[in-house]
Amino acid sequence: MPDYDFKSLSSYDFEIVVRDLLQAEIGKTLESFKTGRDKGIDLRYCIDSANTLIVQCKHYAGSNYNALYSHLKLKEVAKVESLKPQRYVLATSLGLTPDNKTSLLKLFSPYCVSTSDIYGREDLNNLLGNFPQVEKNNFKLWLTSTTVLQRILQSAVFNQTSIDIENIKRKLKLYVGNESFKEARAVLEQVHYCIIAGIPGIGKTTLAEMLIVDYLARGYEVIKVTSNIFEAYGAHRPNSKQVFYYDDFLGRIGLEDKLLKNEEQSLLKLIEDVHHSKESRLILTTREYILNQAKQTYESLATSNFDAHKCVISLSKYTEFQKAKILFNHVYFSNLSTDHKANLLQDKNYLKVINHKNYNPRIIEVMTGFASEPEEPGKSYTETFLHNLDNPTRIWDHAFSKHISEASRHLLTVLLTLPDEAEFDDLHAAFEAYYRYSAKWYGLRMSPRAFLDSLQELDGNFITLSAKDSQRFISAHNPSILDFLHKRVQSNAVTVQHLLASAAFFEQSIKLWGFAKGQASTRLKEIREIARQYPHEFLDSLKRTFKSARLKQRYILFDNSKPSPLEDRLIFTIKAAEELDTTEAYDTVRELLAELMAKIQTNDSNRDSLLRLLNVLTPVTFDYGIERSVLLASVKDCFLRSMNQLDDFVRILEFGETFEGSVTEEDKSSVETQLRRFLDEYVETDANGLTRSGEVEEYAEQLEYVANIFGFTVATEVDWLNTIANEMSVKEHDEEREDYFADLAKEEYGPVASTPSSGDTIASMFETLIPN
Repeated sequence: MPDYDFKSLSSYDFEIVVRDLLQAEIGKTLESFKTGRDKGIDLRYCIDSANTLIVQCKHYAGSNYNALYSHLKLKEVAKVESLKPQRYVLATSLGLTPDNKTSLLKLFSPYCVSTSDIYGREDLNNLLGNFPQVEKNNFKLWLTSTTVLQRILQSAVFNQTSIDIENIKRKLKLYVGNESFKEARAVLEQVHYCIIAGIPGIGKTTLAEMLIVDYLARGYEVIKVTSNIFEAYGAHRPNSKQVFYYDDFLGRIGLEDKLLKNEEQSLLKLIEDVHHSKESRLILTTREYILNQAKQTYESLATSNFDAHKCVISLSKYTEFQKAKILFNHVYFSNLSTDHKANLLQDKNYLKVINHKNYNPRIIEVMTGFASEPEEPGKSYTETFLHNLDNPTRIWDHAFSKHISEASRHLLTVLLTLPDEAEFDDLHAAFEAYYRYSAKWYGLRMSPRAFLDSLQELDGNFITLSAKDSQRFISAHNPSILDFLHKRVQSNAVTVQHLLASAAFFEQSIKLWGFAKGQASTRLKEIREIARQYPHEFLDSLKRTFKSARLKQRYILFDNSKPSPLEDRLIFTIKAAEELDTTEAYDTVRELLAELMAKIQTNDSNRDSLLRLLNVLTPVTFDYGIERSVLLASVKDCFLRSMNQLDDFVRILEFGETFEGSVTEEDKSSVETQLRRFLDEYVETDANGLTRSGEVEEYAEQLEYVANIFGFTVATEVDWLNTIANEMSVKEHDEEREDYFADLAKEEYGPVASTPSSGDTIASMFETLIPN
């Protein structure tokens, strides 16, 4: 038998559950009414005036029996006596003992015929066991069942991320389902992957998390991808019930070179594998404008039609009642004062919020949370609410300027210059550098606990703390905070100057130079104009941090295997110098290139990045201070050393084709000797590191290509590789399921139910905010 405490339900939701259960039990349709402050009728079945059943619902899950009894005796008994129904039924979410029921029966006698007319918590759970469809239709119930919550508690994804059990329980209380849930669920069941897209704050992440809980309830393992799609490959087991979840998989503010080298190909391959697997599911979320940017940037995404199965959330998918219920739930479960609630009820002010052109679930969340106090004395809660809907960025601006300390403002500003999920130590180092610089600049006193105190102050409102594999991460509580910080830094040249002058990592300068990449060109120009105003600080930052430690959390620049190696840092510097077009900028490139040359000569280089660097340097636009032939010779010597992977041979061939005449006959003889040794000793070890059939097939093609150039026969090796690829493919692929979205949705949830939309229904719901 189910064992719900009903605390996840509002009083309105509780009444709906009671109605559905009693209708199922008696087989009759019960009338629902606008809340009756003077009538005492919640539900009614009426044949005629002499044959009437009245049901009263009392949601007292967070209270006690004495409070319930007192309320009923003082306020409800007189109403019942006035109504004189043939039968009166009382339903409460409070647990009742036999003695409790006996005393309540006496209170409402003769209208309550027996104690069976009094339903306590245990009785309602018993009915839910008898009528499981009622439980299923009220998803907020079964998603908060003991069984489901236990699965959430034991799930690795909720233990190692910010999505903890209390957060999920809170979201379940607030969530209002709409057609997007059914649509996304049907897409996942039919094609096994779904891209949830929409504008910021519309509810993409919340929908994804509700789908995750839904799959957890049905025994799926959930794997949250935090950095790149390659994480999913290590955990993917095609014949196991798994859901992969990648939030903002294309970036939070802009595309920002989000995808690693060849990651778009791997993403498409994973989508294909998941599509052909019976058990796997993949949930991706993104802002729709970033999705469009990605299709323009990556040819393979544009031609693949990979986003054909997407669920676009828009405000048009929310009915008036659903928008009303989102607001109602947030207010009902908030800590708002009675005065604030009364102000919303006054003259039905809540309708002004519900019907506002800028209505957005995220603004509703913030305005019923910590930012709910009026900004100006004498301004009402509704006025503040509407003012912030008129100007959404004011919500964070007011909280940022008035509600947090100076050190906390520093931390948030620095957070913008780091990856979306910043590693604890990286943020600490970047914060301390900026904090020290600002304190010196403004003559402020520093606190040794500023970083930890700021984390504590910001946690839960501006930022989210999480942990994974013994590492701690900090991220913005939601993307709208990054939008706000982005605009704030963009409009403040002095802040950019200070961030450049105090940067602890090279990647911070990259972010400041072009974190608007891929968005409106005016934004990019604004940032770069600021850098032009302070070119010395920008270039000095590049030189000072050129050899700085790499961020522990991968920062995407060009390379897949290593985050921003020096070669790629120099490529970025060259491109920036060409835009600045100043003597100091070119001098910076010469200085950093000289430092890199010493590194190349020790064979401590990223070879893929070296090829990229050479391609940038080939069209000489100014004197780099190093002879081109000397640079090519150094790079070639680096490539020719320690050739024990197939990639090494592919790389030297690419080098020879790109820089004609740079590879001598003596060099070719050396490559041939090393290739023979590779085929005899290393090819099997090298290939054993491959985990996917497509990777093995590509490896076989490259091996055959390289061997043919040097006249080697590798038929045996290629046959062996193709056999392995075929074996992998059999395991990876399964028969494609043939279902249809509409049929699946109807089978799982029944026909789409109409939602109430009358003003009386919305008014009835909001009147329950302030109990009689």
